[in-house]
Amino acid sequence: MIFRCLVRDDEAAALVVWNRAALYDPMSLDLFRQKVWEDPDFNDNLAVAAEIDGQLVGFAVGVLRASDEEARGYIKLLAVDPAHQAHSIGEQLLQQIEDGLIQLGAREIRVAESAPNYLIPGIDRRDTDSLDFFEHHGYERFAEARNLRVVLGDQDWDSEEDRHRLDLHKIHIRRARPSDQASLFAFLDIHWSSWKFETSRTFSNKPISLHIALFDRDVIGFAAYHGNNVGTGWFGPMGTDPAYQRLGVGSVLLRRCLQDLKRQGFETATIPWAAHIDFYRRHADARVDRVFYRYRKMCST
Repeated sequence: MIFRCLVRDDEAAALVVWNRAALYDPMSLDLFRQKVWEDPDFNDNLAVAAEIDGQLVGFAVGVLRASDEEARGYIKLLAVDPAHQAHSIGEQLLQQIEDGLIQLGAREIRVAESAPNYLIPGIDRRDTDSLDFFEHHGYERFAEARNLRVVLGDQDWDSEEDRHRLDLHKIHIRRARPSDQASLFAFLDIHWSSWKFETSRTFSNKPISLHIALFDRDVIGFAAYHGNNVGTGWFGPMGTDPAYQRLGVGSVLLRRCLQDLKRQGFETATIPWAAHIDFYRRHADARVDRVFYRYRKMCST
């Protein structure tokens, strides 16, 4: 068995392995590229392939997210072809990624939830093999995350009546324009700086997949889709300045995004890692679709 760097020529083989092993989260080639090469913190040394007789049989991708306060590592992707899972390949891949993350200064390692570029916010609770694997290797469950699902065809997402009502408060809602990026980022720097990567990605989509609320030319709220997991019906992030909440800004922004997704042919939308489930249930009839267990391991120093 040979362990080596995962390279772009491995894409097709790695995708086959992933889709054989990851029953709940199949990927397209485009999505695979988003998760691996297009990650803002991609590191060649944290992308490892396992090969037997010239055939790729497993791979793992890690990523380090560093800030002034902390350096946290993530096991972003890890998959072994089911025909080879009895050969400790997963364990060896995990060890290599962990060692690389620790060498880069990681004090903690988490599984899957590598925001702002992530596929899933943890391990699906139905995936008992993965739960057992990470628990066996010292990872502890510390929280849960929920993805919501919205059936887009069930409702008319028109928001014009509420939008006109907001006009009376001098709050104007429209699709973002390229010239709005600077003012949006200034708003995010105050409230949610960690969302800048995802929102910046929406300006590359056609149409721009972000709607904003303005008061006196200042951004006071936004909602986006396809800022992460582009092309999958993925909603978010969204947020409203606390001073303007309870006026119905968020619900209009939400519905405008869902209307876009419906017009683009999506039958459902995913609201990932949802914190305000009651809000989404009330305004979009969203239902809990998947529950994920979040795992972490503290690194010894």
